[in-house]
Amino acid sequence: MNVMAEPLFTQNYCTLVPYQAGGALVAGRKQGCSVVIVDGELLILSGPDVVDRAPVATVQIDTPAVQRKLGASTFVRMNDHRWTIDFGRTGQLDRPPKRGPIAAMKFARTRNREFTDLLLREGASRPRG
Repeated sequence: MNVMAEPLFTQNYCTLVPYQAGGALVAGRKQGCSVVIVDGELLILSGPDVVDRAPVATVQIDTPAVQRKLGASTFVRMNDHRWTIDFGRTGQLDRPPKRGPIAAMKFARTRNREFTDLLLREGASRPRG
């Protein structure tokens, strides 16, 4: 029997968009996703399907400076793919009840920061400064 450990991080209602070198998003390729960090791996799911998975130690965090300043998305490189994981919808759909869009953005930024910090703690690298 293959028993999975308890996930270190799980977040539904994210948005996944491929990006090109330099950080330009690929137009028209947005999809809903969930991200999970479990058993030393990062899994990106779309519904029941695994979009991508890789050991966290092989993941590179490649978020451009302007996106780091906004704080609601993380750019990752894994398995020769470039993915933007945006937590903006999580603030609208999966947050404790609070008031308005400012509270939603704060929640999205907090979840994104937790995700990025956990990736780094688990061995992901960050080539940008």
